[in-house]
Amino acid sequence: MDVRLINPFIAATEKVFDVMLGMKLKVGKPSVGRQPPELHGCVSAAIHMVGGATGTILLLFPRDIVLSVARMLDDSTASFDDGLDAIGELANMIAGSGKRTIGDRLIEISIPQVIVGQCSLPFLRTPNQWLSIPFKSPLVSFKLAASFSANSQRLNAKEQDFQLLADRTVAAAKSQ
Repeated sequence: MDVRLINPFIAATEKVFDVMLGMKLKVGKPSVGRQPPELHGCVSAAIHMVGGATGTILLLFPRDIVLSVARMLDDSTASFDDGLDAIGELANMIAGSGKRTIGDRLIEISIPQVIVGQCSLPFLRTPNQWLSIPFKSPLVSFKLAASFSANSQRLNAKEQDFQLLADRTVAAAKSQ
């Protein structure tokens, strides 16, 4: 797994929870496995990516904290559906921040898909390994799980294209 692709999403998760919920997260010890993460009894937000990498990032929340997250963001009258919307919004912020850090044109990401309970989802079946990273705070604990394959040739080619464009821009500015 290419750290250039996963680290921005880890950092984005920490930043979004700090800024939006005032919550400092502790990142736990990552684990790697062949099986997709367990989705039974939880709420997940799936972010799919293509381009320089192809795969999925999941944010996996215990069902019982969904309402708490909504109430932290909004008010004490939030419903479970409001909680699902809140999880989707947090995932969208994390996805956008991670994508910006990697480079907007190096990968394309989907709008996060919120999933409730155990699902048999085709995108969870992959020949790649799953990396699972726990996050904890005094109020919540959840996981970020990722499985993707980096298209290094395409990623490096796009980086080279952007460097060439930057070089041309600098050269054009100097000639004026």
